[in-house]
Order: sequence, then C-alpha cells, then structure tokens
Amino acid sequence: MQALDAAAAALESDDPVVAEASMQWAAELCAALDAQGVRLGTHERQRAAALHARCEAAAAKVRARLGGEIDLAARSRRAAHAYREG
Repeated sequence: MQALDAAAAALESDDPVVAEASMQWAAELCAALDAQGVRLGTHERQRAAALHARCEAAAAKVRARLGGEIDLAARSRRAAHAYREG
C-alpha cells in the first residue's frame, strides 16, 4: 500500500521519476506476494482499489497536461515554419 500511496503522491506533485520508481516498487511487491500465494483481505483490497483509482486520476491529469504541451509545441513549430516560409 505504501508503494501505491507514494506513486499517487508523486503523480499528484508532478514528479514522474518518483512515480515511476514507486509504481515499479508496487509491481515488484505485488509479484512477490502473488508468488507466495498471499491473498488480500476485503479491507486491503478496498484500500488498494482506492489507491489505484487515485493513481489513475493523477496519471490522467498528467497525460492531459502533456497532451496540451505537445499540441502547443506542434502549433508553435507550424507557426515558426510558416513564418520562415512566408
């Protein structure tokens, strides 16, 4: 749970490096628990689902921001090209 919480916090604070490391940590922990046959109880599953939803929401905001930045860069590049050509 700490790994997912750290990932969500990193995404919300716009720190993709820490978010990536935290998500990798969470994936490794999940794989280790699965290999051991550990099953989460109802409370833990609900908490993990809520943290996952928080990560998804934060990641969606990051994707939207990046999409906007890419669009702006493309429009700027086209405008600069038109200026040079014109």
